[in-house]
Amino acid sequence: MENSRNKAEIKVGFSISAPVNRVWDALTRNLDKWWTNEYFANPDSTKMIFEAFPGGRLFESGENNNGILWYTVIRIDDYKKLDLCGYLFPEFGGPSTSYLSIELSPEAANTLVKITDVHFGSISDKTPRYLKEGWEQIFGKSFKEYVENSDSK
Repeated sequence: MENSRNKAEIKVGFSISAPVNRVWDALTRNLDKWWTNEYFANPDSTKMIFEAFPGGRLFESGENNNGILWYTVIRIDDYKKLDLCGYLFPEFGGPSTSYLSIELSPEAANTLVKITDVHFGSISDKTPRYLKEGWEQIFGKSFKEYVENSDSK
């Protein structure tokens, strides 16, 4: 049996060579262009959908109404911050509740992106490392590359 803990806090931060408005638009309106199927938890999912309003959802969608709900939007502060709440099931390293915050701050001509993912519940010892690696891959690589190389400059 794997050891577990009750709380884990994962932090990831990086700078993107783009103004805040372009970063925000990519995050809230163009998710389907950078959140590719390699990040899906369900192999049958065909797209990731983000409903960018309080009570909205971040979820994978597939055929025949199959999918996975990742998060529910708790708060949006335009061009500054997103707060989301979700659940991590045992098959993904839980069970735990996740509070995910994504903060954007202008930094000269760049944007500083700060991601904080706090989990409460039964969290395996490996889960924090997997989550950090996942957020670094999704946001620090795919999202960052999309924003910096998109035609919307």
